[in-house]
Order: sequence, then structure tokens, then C-alpha cells
Amino acid sequence: MMLIQQIKSFNQPAVAMTDHGNMFGAIEFYRKANEAGIKPIIGCEAYMAPGSRFAAKDSGLAHNDYYHLILLARNLTGYQ
Repeated sequence: MMLIQQIKSFNQPAVAMTDHGNMFGAIEFYRKANEAGIKPIIGCEAYMAPGSRFAAKDSGLAHNDYYHLILLARNLTGYQ
């Protein structure tokens, strides 16, 4: 994983990675970072919207009336 190689070359002790709307890359990222001796910080870029996403059609809100929220897991409890 190129990200891990770059972080290693900068002598950084940890690195965070977020996926956009999912966490598909978390396991590979976690394994590769640990193998390189770097602390992985797993995260997700989530969507935050007013009310229910199911009510969006009837609310008068535009399709893109939502915000991005970065969530980072501090430990296993946060990841779960």
C-alpha cells in the first residue's frame, strides 16, 4: 500500500484513513499499517442530514442537503 510506504518514509508513528460512506478499505489498511509498525487510525466519512433520509422526498430539501462528518476510531470500542 503506497500510503503506508510514504508514512514510513516520513518516520510518522501513526496515520488515519477514511473511506467515503463505507469502510471497505479498513481491514487492509489496518493490516498493512501494523505490518509496517505504524499505528492505524481507522475512520469513515459519514453523511449527516436533517431529519430522516427516508423523508427527503417530501421535505422540500434538495438532494444534496447533507453534510460530511469525519469519524475516527480512537480504540476498538470506538471502531465497534
